Amino acid sequence: MLLDPQPHQQQFLDCNGTEDSDPIRIVFFGGGAGGGKTWSILVDNLYGIHDPDYLSVFFRKTTKELDTNLWPEAKKMYQEYLFDENGKPYGKAHIAEKDRVITFPSGAKSIFSYLQHEKDADAYYGSELAKVYIDELQMHSQYSFDVLRSRNRSRAKTPKGMRFTLNPDADHWMYEWIKPFLLSDDSGFPDKGLAGKTRYFVIINGETHSSWDKQELFDKYGKKPQTYTYVPATLEQNKVLQELDPDYFDVLDSMPEAKRNQLLLGCWKKLEDSGLYYNRDWIRKSTHVPVGSVYARGWDTAGGVPDPSRGYDPDYTVGVKMAKSPDGLYYICGMERFREMLGVRDTKIMKIAKNDGRDCTTVMPQDVGAAGKFQYQEFAKKSTKEGIICKPDPMPNNKSKLLRYEPFSVACQNGLVFIVESGFESKEDIEQFHKENESFIDARSTRTRRDDIPDAGATVFNYLSKEDVIPDFSLPELKQSNPFNIYNQ
Repeated sequence: MLLDPQPHQQQFLDCNGTEDSDPIRIVFFGGGAGGGKTWSILVDNLYGIHDPDYLSVFFRKTTKELDTNLWPEAKKMYQEYLFDENGKPYGKAHIAEKDRVITFPSGAKSIFSYLQHEKDADAYYGSELAKVYIDELQMHSQYSFDVLRSRNRSRAKTPKGMRFTLNPDADHWMYEWIKPFLLSDDSGFPDKGLAGKTRYFVIINGETHSSWDKQELFDKYGKKPQTYTYVPATLEQNKVLQELDPDYFDVLDSMPEAKRNQLLLGCWKKLEDSGLYYNRDWIRKSTHVPVGSVYARGWDTAGGVPDPSRGYDPDYTVGVKMAKSPDGLYYICGMERFREMLGVRDTKIMKIAKNDGRDCTTVMPQDVGAAGKFQYQEFAKKSTKEGIICKPDPMPNNKSKLLRYEPFSVACQNGLVFIVESGFESKEDIEQFHKENESFIDARSTRTRRDDIPDAGATVFNYLSKEDVIPDFSLPELKQSNPFNIYNQ
């Protein structure tokens, strides 16, 4: 196989060290769609495969993501290093399909694994990893990064290090590492003159301090600085992909401006400033919910409480209450938001459902597969015993976040959605509701940009949009079951 890296890819590979430069320990690589990032990290791995003590691990968020991209690409690229033209293995070469492990002729190994939860990183305590690769770093936590950085050690006589591919996310913890490599005009675009330049860092009491001056850091903190860098990668630099798929440029170029700048040009400016899918100005205010409306509360569930000592900052459990009026309009009339362990969480959800009353349907998410169905059914059984009407989210969880959120977004843009602010416990809750929806960008939740509220809102909206409004209760009963007293008099 002819390995012919393009200039930006060669710059990334040179971070292993050249005649004129020392190896760089941590490398962030990427910044846009179509930059040739996956190919580059697979080639980077070849620097160590001659050493029998070499062990590397490639991570994606889920096994599905591995099986649709990284794993098949690795087998295709490494084939000629493992087997002759008759399929006979060289030396110790072997592909363990079930465990996704490739053994090279020397005995060097590369593991392809998932990193869906922080406990998946904990599984590597005690390991000696010469190279750590995380594809799409913006989907992973700083805790996982720290754990795997502590495992980046090896007897292998090859450059040790960590390599991360990524797309821009100014709310992610990695942004602080990337920021020194961006233009000083706050435009969010990479400074091409700084691409691949070595920067130094030390971590003191969990806080990262970095500088272009190694001696400055040592004099100030008394610790030997480590090295890192950032190498941008965009479609513009990837001439090979442009030739293979010339229409892809037009696809990215046709995106809304903020998204176009991010995916096509590698811009790190915050997307929520543009409110791509939600704008609070689209939402009209109302003092009441019309008589005869139907009610539901949609949930997005999570489990766990914050643990600052290990950097654990879990998602929130959120329940958004919404009503649909007889004339087809929607009213946001409350929100619950908390973080609890699973048992306490379910008890709290049940209590809130009781307070909502029998005229308010509880809509729960249902993960795909047998386990997800079982979990929903168990909650539904408990709800039935308590006299609570429970229904599953009508939109499958295997659909993209944007596909699930889009119906609510369109309704907001068309002026079909109202908010009854008196249904919220505080002005802070109202602000949080707007802020989180405005920051929605069709990506997984991060520590600073949550998507729990948008997910819960999409769940309840998608349920109500399929419901016919046929009131079967009287006004006095309606008033009694509503804790906010926000109905017509």
